[in-house]
This record gives sequence, C-alpha cells and structure tokens, in this order.
Amino acid sequence: MSDRKKLITEAGGIYRNYRSGYSFENPVKREIYFGAWEHLTDASGIQTIFGLNWNYENGKKKNGFDQAERCIKLIVNEKYKLFTFSMKAKEPQGQGPDRIGSVGVLTQKKLVLRDFTYFAYPASSSEPSEDLVPAIYMEGAKRVFEQTAYERCPRARKACLDHFKFSCRVCDFNFEKTYGKLGSGYIHVHHLELVSRRDGSSSTNPIKDLRPVCPNCHAMIHKKRKPYSINTVRRMIAKEPWEPDE
Repeated sequence: MSDRKKLITEAGGIYRNYRSGYSFENPVKREIYFGAWEHLTDASGIQTIFGLNWNYENGKKKNGFDQAERCIKLIVNEKYKLFTFSMKAKEPQGQGPDRIGSVGVLTQKKLVLRDFTYFAYPASSSEPSEDLVPAIYMEGAKRVFEQTAYERCPRARKACLDHFKFSCRVCDFNFEKTYGKLGSGYIHVHHLELVSRRDGSSSTNPIKDLRPVCPNCHAMIHKKRKPYSINTVRRMIAKEPWEPDE
C-alpha cells in the first residue's frame, strides 16, 4: 500500500483511483483531503491545490480533475473542512509530476480563490473569507475574476479603462459596438502579473499592470498556470508563429 493510500485510508477518505487522484472525500466526517506538491508551496505555507484551467494538458483531460472539482464544490457549497498533505515529487518538472516520493501528514487549511486557482492557506491566516465563492466552472470563473478586480481595486480598474477604453487589447472586440447599450462599460480587466504571485499586499499601476480584455481572450490567456502574454494570444489569433513556452 502506498504512503498516500495508507494516509487517506486511515483518515477515512475514499477515492476510486489512488494512483492518479490527489483529492479525497470523507462524507462521514465531512472532510476533504487534498495533496499539495512541495514545489508548489511557498515559504509562508500557502499551497496551490487546484486550478480551474487544469482540466486539459497536451490536448488530453487530466486524470483526477473531475474528482478534484467535486471536492472543491463540497468545500465551498457544503462546508466540508479542508485538510492537505504535502507530496514530494521524485522528479519535479512541469505543472506537476505523477511520481510521488513521499507524503506528509494531514493539516487543516482554508480555501481561497485567486486568479482561477484555489490555494490552501494556513488555518491561522487572516486571508478574507469572502474570497470563497460558489461558482467554480469556467464560465463562473470569468465572472469571479472580474468581481475580484472590482472588490480589490475599483479605482485601479476605472483608471485602466479611462486610459485604454473598452476594447479588448487582444482581439479588439468591443461589447458596446456589438450589443449597444447592453454592452456599454463591460469588459474584463487582466493583471499582467498574477496577484497571487505577489509577495503580500502591493500597489497596482493601472497603466503599467492592467489591460482590458474580453472574456474569451481572458480565458485563453489563463489556459495554463503561467498565463500567456497578450502579444502571444494576438499571434495565435493571427495564425502567426509563437513560442510554446511563452
């Protein structure tokens, strides 16, 4: 029996596939157990555990995504408690290797959504609980991101749009031109640097750090963990060559 399977079995967690699954549920105790790679854990103990855009890799649906999504829903909607255990990779590379060298103990955490990604924060963290949101599908994620931008920096968003206006900086789509009054003032605002990657609270320059983008282009920008650049997605649309590692 693997260390991971032994850990989850002794805790009362269930999952059909211990080989490819990193999330487990315990319906009796109403607890969720998530594995978190050590190389995706920062110095303060914040762990990256689930991304809304992690469902496909190299054109194939990733094993364990549906179960992980179900577990996130149980935490957010059914108030299951979140516990994580660290996973040390044998050969760390890419977005998360499948080979596990060792696992740690279960530790209670709290769930926070940031930029399409769910993080496990230490239980003692002062991270605001209002970041827990029930919409975890990709369509909902677009709305969540825009809502977060409004809540965090409404003045920065306004300053960005006052400067760049309301056309997508990737594809030039403008909601008002297409939908008239219904689309007036509607656009997503994209952080060129992920807020979750910043070291604590930091200032935002609305001209330097933000860009208006339509929801479609915004979703494509975030199709991988390190977002594509606006210029790269422009080249994709124009069918021009672009570097895979951009």
